[in-house]
Amino acid sequence: MEIMKVDAIKDGQGNVVISEDSFEMLLNCLDNQKFIGELSENQRSENQRVIDDYNGRCRDILNQKYVFGVTHDGLSLYKRYEHQNENTEWTGNDVGLVYELFKDTVIKYEKSVDLLPLDGSEVIKEGSEPIGKTKDGWIVVEPEPRPWLIERPIRCENEFLTISEDGFKNRPWKSKEIQRIEKLFNQ
Repeated sequence: MEIMKVDAIKDGQGNVVISEDSFEMLLNCLDNQKFIGELSENQRSENQRVIDDYNGRCRDILNQKYVFGVTHDGLSLYKRYEHQNENTEWTGNDVGLVYELFKDTVIKYEKSVDLLPLDGSEVIKEGSEPIGKTKDGWIVVEPEPRPWLIERPIRCENEFLTISEDGFKNRPWKSKEIQRIEKLFNQ
């Protein structure tokens, strides 16, 4: 029996996708186990060597860790498995895990300038904290604290994650942040 490359990848959603040839090789290994008593010692030894090799290769694929990196501009974070070239999709659950890592952060909003003082005639929503009004009469309130914005850009088919500290402009990922995410996903 010849040794064959295992052609399989993890899809990031709990599945291993295997090629037909690799699947057929796996079935052949299992079929040959049925006749193990009818084979010569040399044939059994060769068969076991192929099965052990195939088993090891499959376990390598199954036990791959995630590798994280950023695009050339540093703004988009991707993940893939260590022995694969294709990026793995960020699922909603993945984003939730990353969001949880940054839940104690707070978006830094730009302070409004040139605000006019309130004159008492404004109708203020209960519970809001007005800080002034614009020249056009719009009431400006103190924004509620929210964690940094972590999102999957739609144009990238969930392949990347971005981070924003002000809720508007994405900023480059920092290596310590990537290390925290890697530790979370590879534990």
